[in-house]
Amino acid sequence: MKFRILCSVLLLAGALGGGTVRSAEDVPAWLRQAAAVSHPAYDKDVRAVVLLNEGRRVVDDDGKMTFTQLYAVKILTREGRSRAVARTVYTTDFEKVKEMRAWLIRPGGEVRRYGKDQTLDLAIAENDVYNEARRKFISAAEDADAGCVFGYEIVTEERSVFSQFNWGFQSNVPVLLSRLTLIMSQGWRAESMTFNHARVEPVVNGSTYVWELRDLPRIEDEPASPDDLAARMVYNIFPPAEVDSAEDIRFVEGCIEVPERTA
Repeated sequence: MKFRILCSVLLLAGALGGGTVRSAEDVPAWLRQAAAVSHPAYDKDVRAVVLLNEGRRVVDDDGKMTFTQLYAVKILTREGRSRAVARTVYTTDFEKVKEMRAWLIRPGGEVRRYGKDQTLDLAIAENDVYNEARRKFISAAEDADAGCVFGYEIVTEERSVFSQFNWGFQSNVPVLLSRLTLIMSQGWRAESMTFNHARVEPVVNGSTYVWELRDLPRIEDEPASPDDLAARMVYNIFPPAEVDSAEDIRFVEGCIEVPERTA
């Protein structure tokens, strides 16, 4: 059912038309750098490799948060074109997508840019008037082919009572670099728990935390294998007024379902 819904969304996104052809100078520096990174040779059935999956969460003193995601994936086979999609989930009562744009770099250097005119904004539950969750999509699947690099940048502002977040280091394709940076005001702190991987220790500088994984292999789909095998992390943030207690980390035992960002 989920697959049929996603296919319908991608077909509708394709109907909006392809992106605008631009020069290579229109590509941001981070994406040019990611596209230039070499990767190992993979088996023929590996459809794509994530070159960069980077998140940056900035927390202001008043609790307002800005989350920026930079993502770049190289399409290795024609079957991997479905990976050329930017998507985000947001809740209208306390989140706002400030910016969403994407680029497709062809092997010959041609660049297509995608913006508001190619963005779909859909309710997750069409008939539920009490559900404020929505999804935004940009699909370059119809324009992509083997050898293309697809990248996107999404900036979201949040004002939420929640202080627990998910970071997905990977989905099921190989990942060269996955990094999360958390920038908070002085006195704030964070705690994290890693799943499906050895504990990822952050590099901490004051109230700035950085978690990073490199060279993650693909996760093969095997019969009767669990649905959730990809490395991910749950992290909590605490303002200076919070009581420092080992009890805080126990939230993971009954971890609530939150939108997950995966490579």
